[in-house]
Amino acid sequence: MPGNRKTPIWTDPDDAPELTDDFFARAALKAGDRVLRPAQGTLTKPSRPKLDLRAYDRAKAALASGQEELIPADMLAACWPEKAR
Repeated sequence: MPGNRKTPIWTDPDDAPELTDDFFARAALKAGDRVLRPAQGTLTKPSRPKLDLRAYDRAKAALASGQEELIPADMLAACWPEKAR
Protein backbone atom coordinates (compact mmCIF):
# COMPACT_ATOMS: atom_id res chain seq x y z
CA MET A 1 0.00 0.00 0.00
CA PRO A 2 1.34 3.43 -0.87
CA GLY A 3 0.49 4.91 2.54
CA ASN A 4 2.81 2.45 4.37
CA ARG A 5 5.93 3.32 2.39
CA LYS A 6 8.67 5.11 4.31
CA THR A 7 10.36 7.84 2.33
CA PRO A 8 13.86 8.90 3.31
CA ILE A 9 14.32 12.38 4.71
CA TRP A 10 16.04 14.56 2.15
CA THR A 11 19.02 16.60 3.26
CA ASP A 12 20.56 19.34 1.21
CA PRO A 13 24.16 18.37 0.25
CA ASP A 14 25.06 22.07 0.06
CA ASP A 15 24.23 22.70 3.72
CA ALA A 16 27.23 23.97 5.64
CA PRO A 17 28.34 22.06 8.74
CA GLU A 18 27.34 23.43 12.11
CA LEU A 19 29.79 26.03 13.42
CA THR A 20 30.86 24.74 16.83
CA ASP A 21 32.77 26.38 19.68
CA ASP A 22 35.81 24.31 18.63
CA PHE A 23 35.64 25.84 15.15
CA PHE A 24 35.81 29.36 16.57
CA ALA A 25 38.51 28.39 19.11
CA ARG A 26 40.81 27.26 16.26
CA ALA A 27 40.14 30.25 13.98
CA ALA A 28 42.53 33.18 13.61
CA LEU A 29 41.68 36.21 15.70
CA LYS A 30 42.26 39.52 13.89
CA ALA A 31 41.78 43.21 14.57
CA GLY A 32 41.72 44.84 11.15
CA ASP A 33 44.85 43.64 9.35
CA ARG A 34 46.66 42.78 12.59
CA VAL A 35 46.68 39.09 13.62
CA LEU A 36 46.12 38.80 17.36
CA ARG A 37 46.14 34.99 17.40
CA PRO A 38 47.02 32.79 14.40
CA ALA A 39 44.80 29.87 13.37
CA GLN A 40 45.51 26.49 14.93
CA GLY A 41 44.98 22.87 13.95
CA THR A 42 43.95 21.69 10.50
CA LEU A 43 43.81 25.23 9.16
CA THR A 44 47.58 25.56 9.55
CA LYS A 45 48.72 22.21 8.12
CA PRO A 46 50.74 22.57 4.93
CA SER A 47 49.01 21.32 1.81
CA ARG A 48 50.42 18.87 -0.71
CA PRO A 49 52.66 20.47 -3.32
CA LYS A 50 50.84 21.13 -6.57
CA LEU A 51 51.87 19.13 -9.63
CA ASP A 52 52.85 21.34 -12.53
CA LEU A 53 50.76 19.81 -15.32
CA ARG A 54 52.90 21.28 -18.07
CA ALA A 55 55.96 19.67 -16.47
CA TYR A 56 54.02 16.41 -16.20
CA ASP A 57 53.12 16.57 -19.91
CA ARG A 58 56.76 17.25 -20.83
CA ALA A 59 57.87 14.35 -18.64
CA LYS A 60 55.27 12.06 -20.22
CA ALA A 61 56.51 13.05 -23.69
CA ALA A 62 60.13 12.43 -22.67
CA LEU A 63 59.17 9.03 -21.29
CA ALA A 64 57.31 8.12 -24.50
CA SER A 65 60.33 9.09 -26.62
CA GLY A 66 62.74 7.07 -24.47
CA GLN A 67 64.49 10.08 -22.90
CA GLU A 68 63.95 9.21 -19.22
CA GLU A 69 67.14 11.04 -18.26
CA LEU A 70 65.36 14.36 -18.94
CA ILE A 71 62.77 13.68 -16.21
CA PRO A 72 63.67 14.84 -12.68
CA ALA A 73 64.11 11.84 -10.37
CA ASP A 74 61.49 13.00 -7.87
CA MET A 75 58.84 13.42 -10.59
CA LEU A 76 59.74 10.06 -12.09
CA ALA A 77 59.36 8.39 -8.68
CA ALA A 78 56.05 10.16 -7.95
CA CYS A 79 54.38 9.60 -11.31
CA TRP A 80 55.96 6.35 -12.47
CA PRO A 81 57.28 4.44 -9.42
CA GLU A 82 58.12 1.38 -11.51
CA LYS A 83 60.58 3.44 -13.58
CA ALA A 84 62.21 5.28 -10.63
CA ARG A 85 65.99 5.38 -10.65
